[in-house]
Amino acid sequence: MNAAAGVNVGLDVPAEVLGPQVTGQGVQNVVGLLTKERFRVIIEEGRDANDSPEVFLSVNGRGYQIKRGYPVDIPPELIEVLDHAVIDKHIPVIDENSGVTTGSIIRQARRFPYTNMGRSIDADGNRLML
Repeated sequence: MNAAAGVNVGLDVPAEVLGPQVTGQGVQNVVGLLTKERFRVIIEEGRDANDSPEVFLSVNGRGYQIKRGYPVDIPPELIEVLDHAVIDKHIPVIDENSGVTTGSIIRQARRFPYTNMGRSIDADGNRLML
């Protein structure tokens, strides 16, 4: 895990470090992953004692472990994963006259609320944010 970035992307190493087992098209694929467009996000810290200080997300067989509360650069497909990670939130309906709970309304809320700070690395691998 890169502690400064707060994210473990699995292949976050230069292609020349990968060694002889990754050659030809494999190197091109890995280099493509390393220079892919990224967005900077901050996943909010947990509000509940059961919330982990890190969030594990997976897309297309690649796992990402992201620390809450720190800005991290993630690929655009993880933004979609975050957007689709929802929970049902039960909101009690209280009778105005009696003050008694008469039922509940179910609304969807983000499982991992986050702030998208914008694109940090463009598709050519140029850093746009420090």
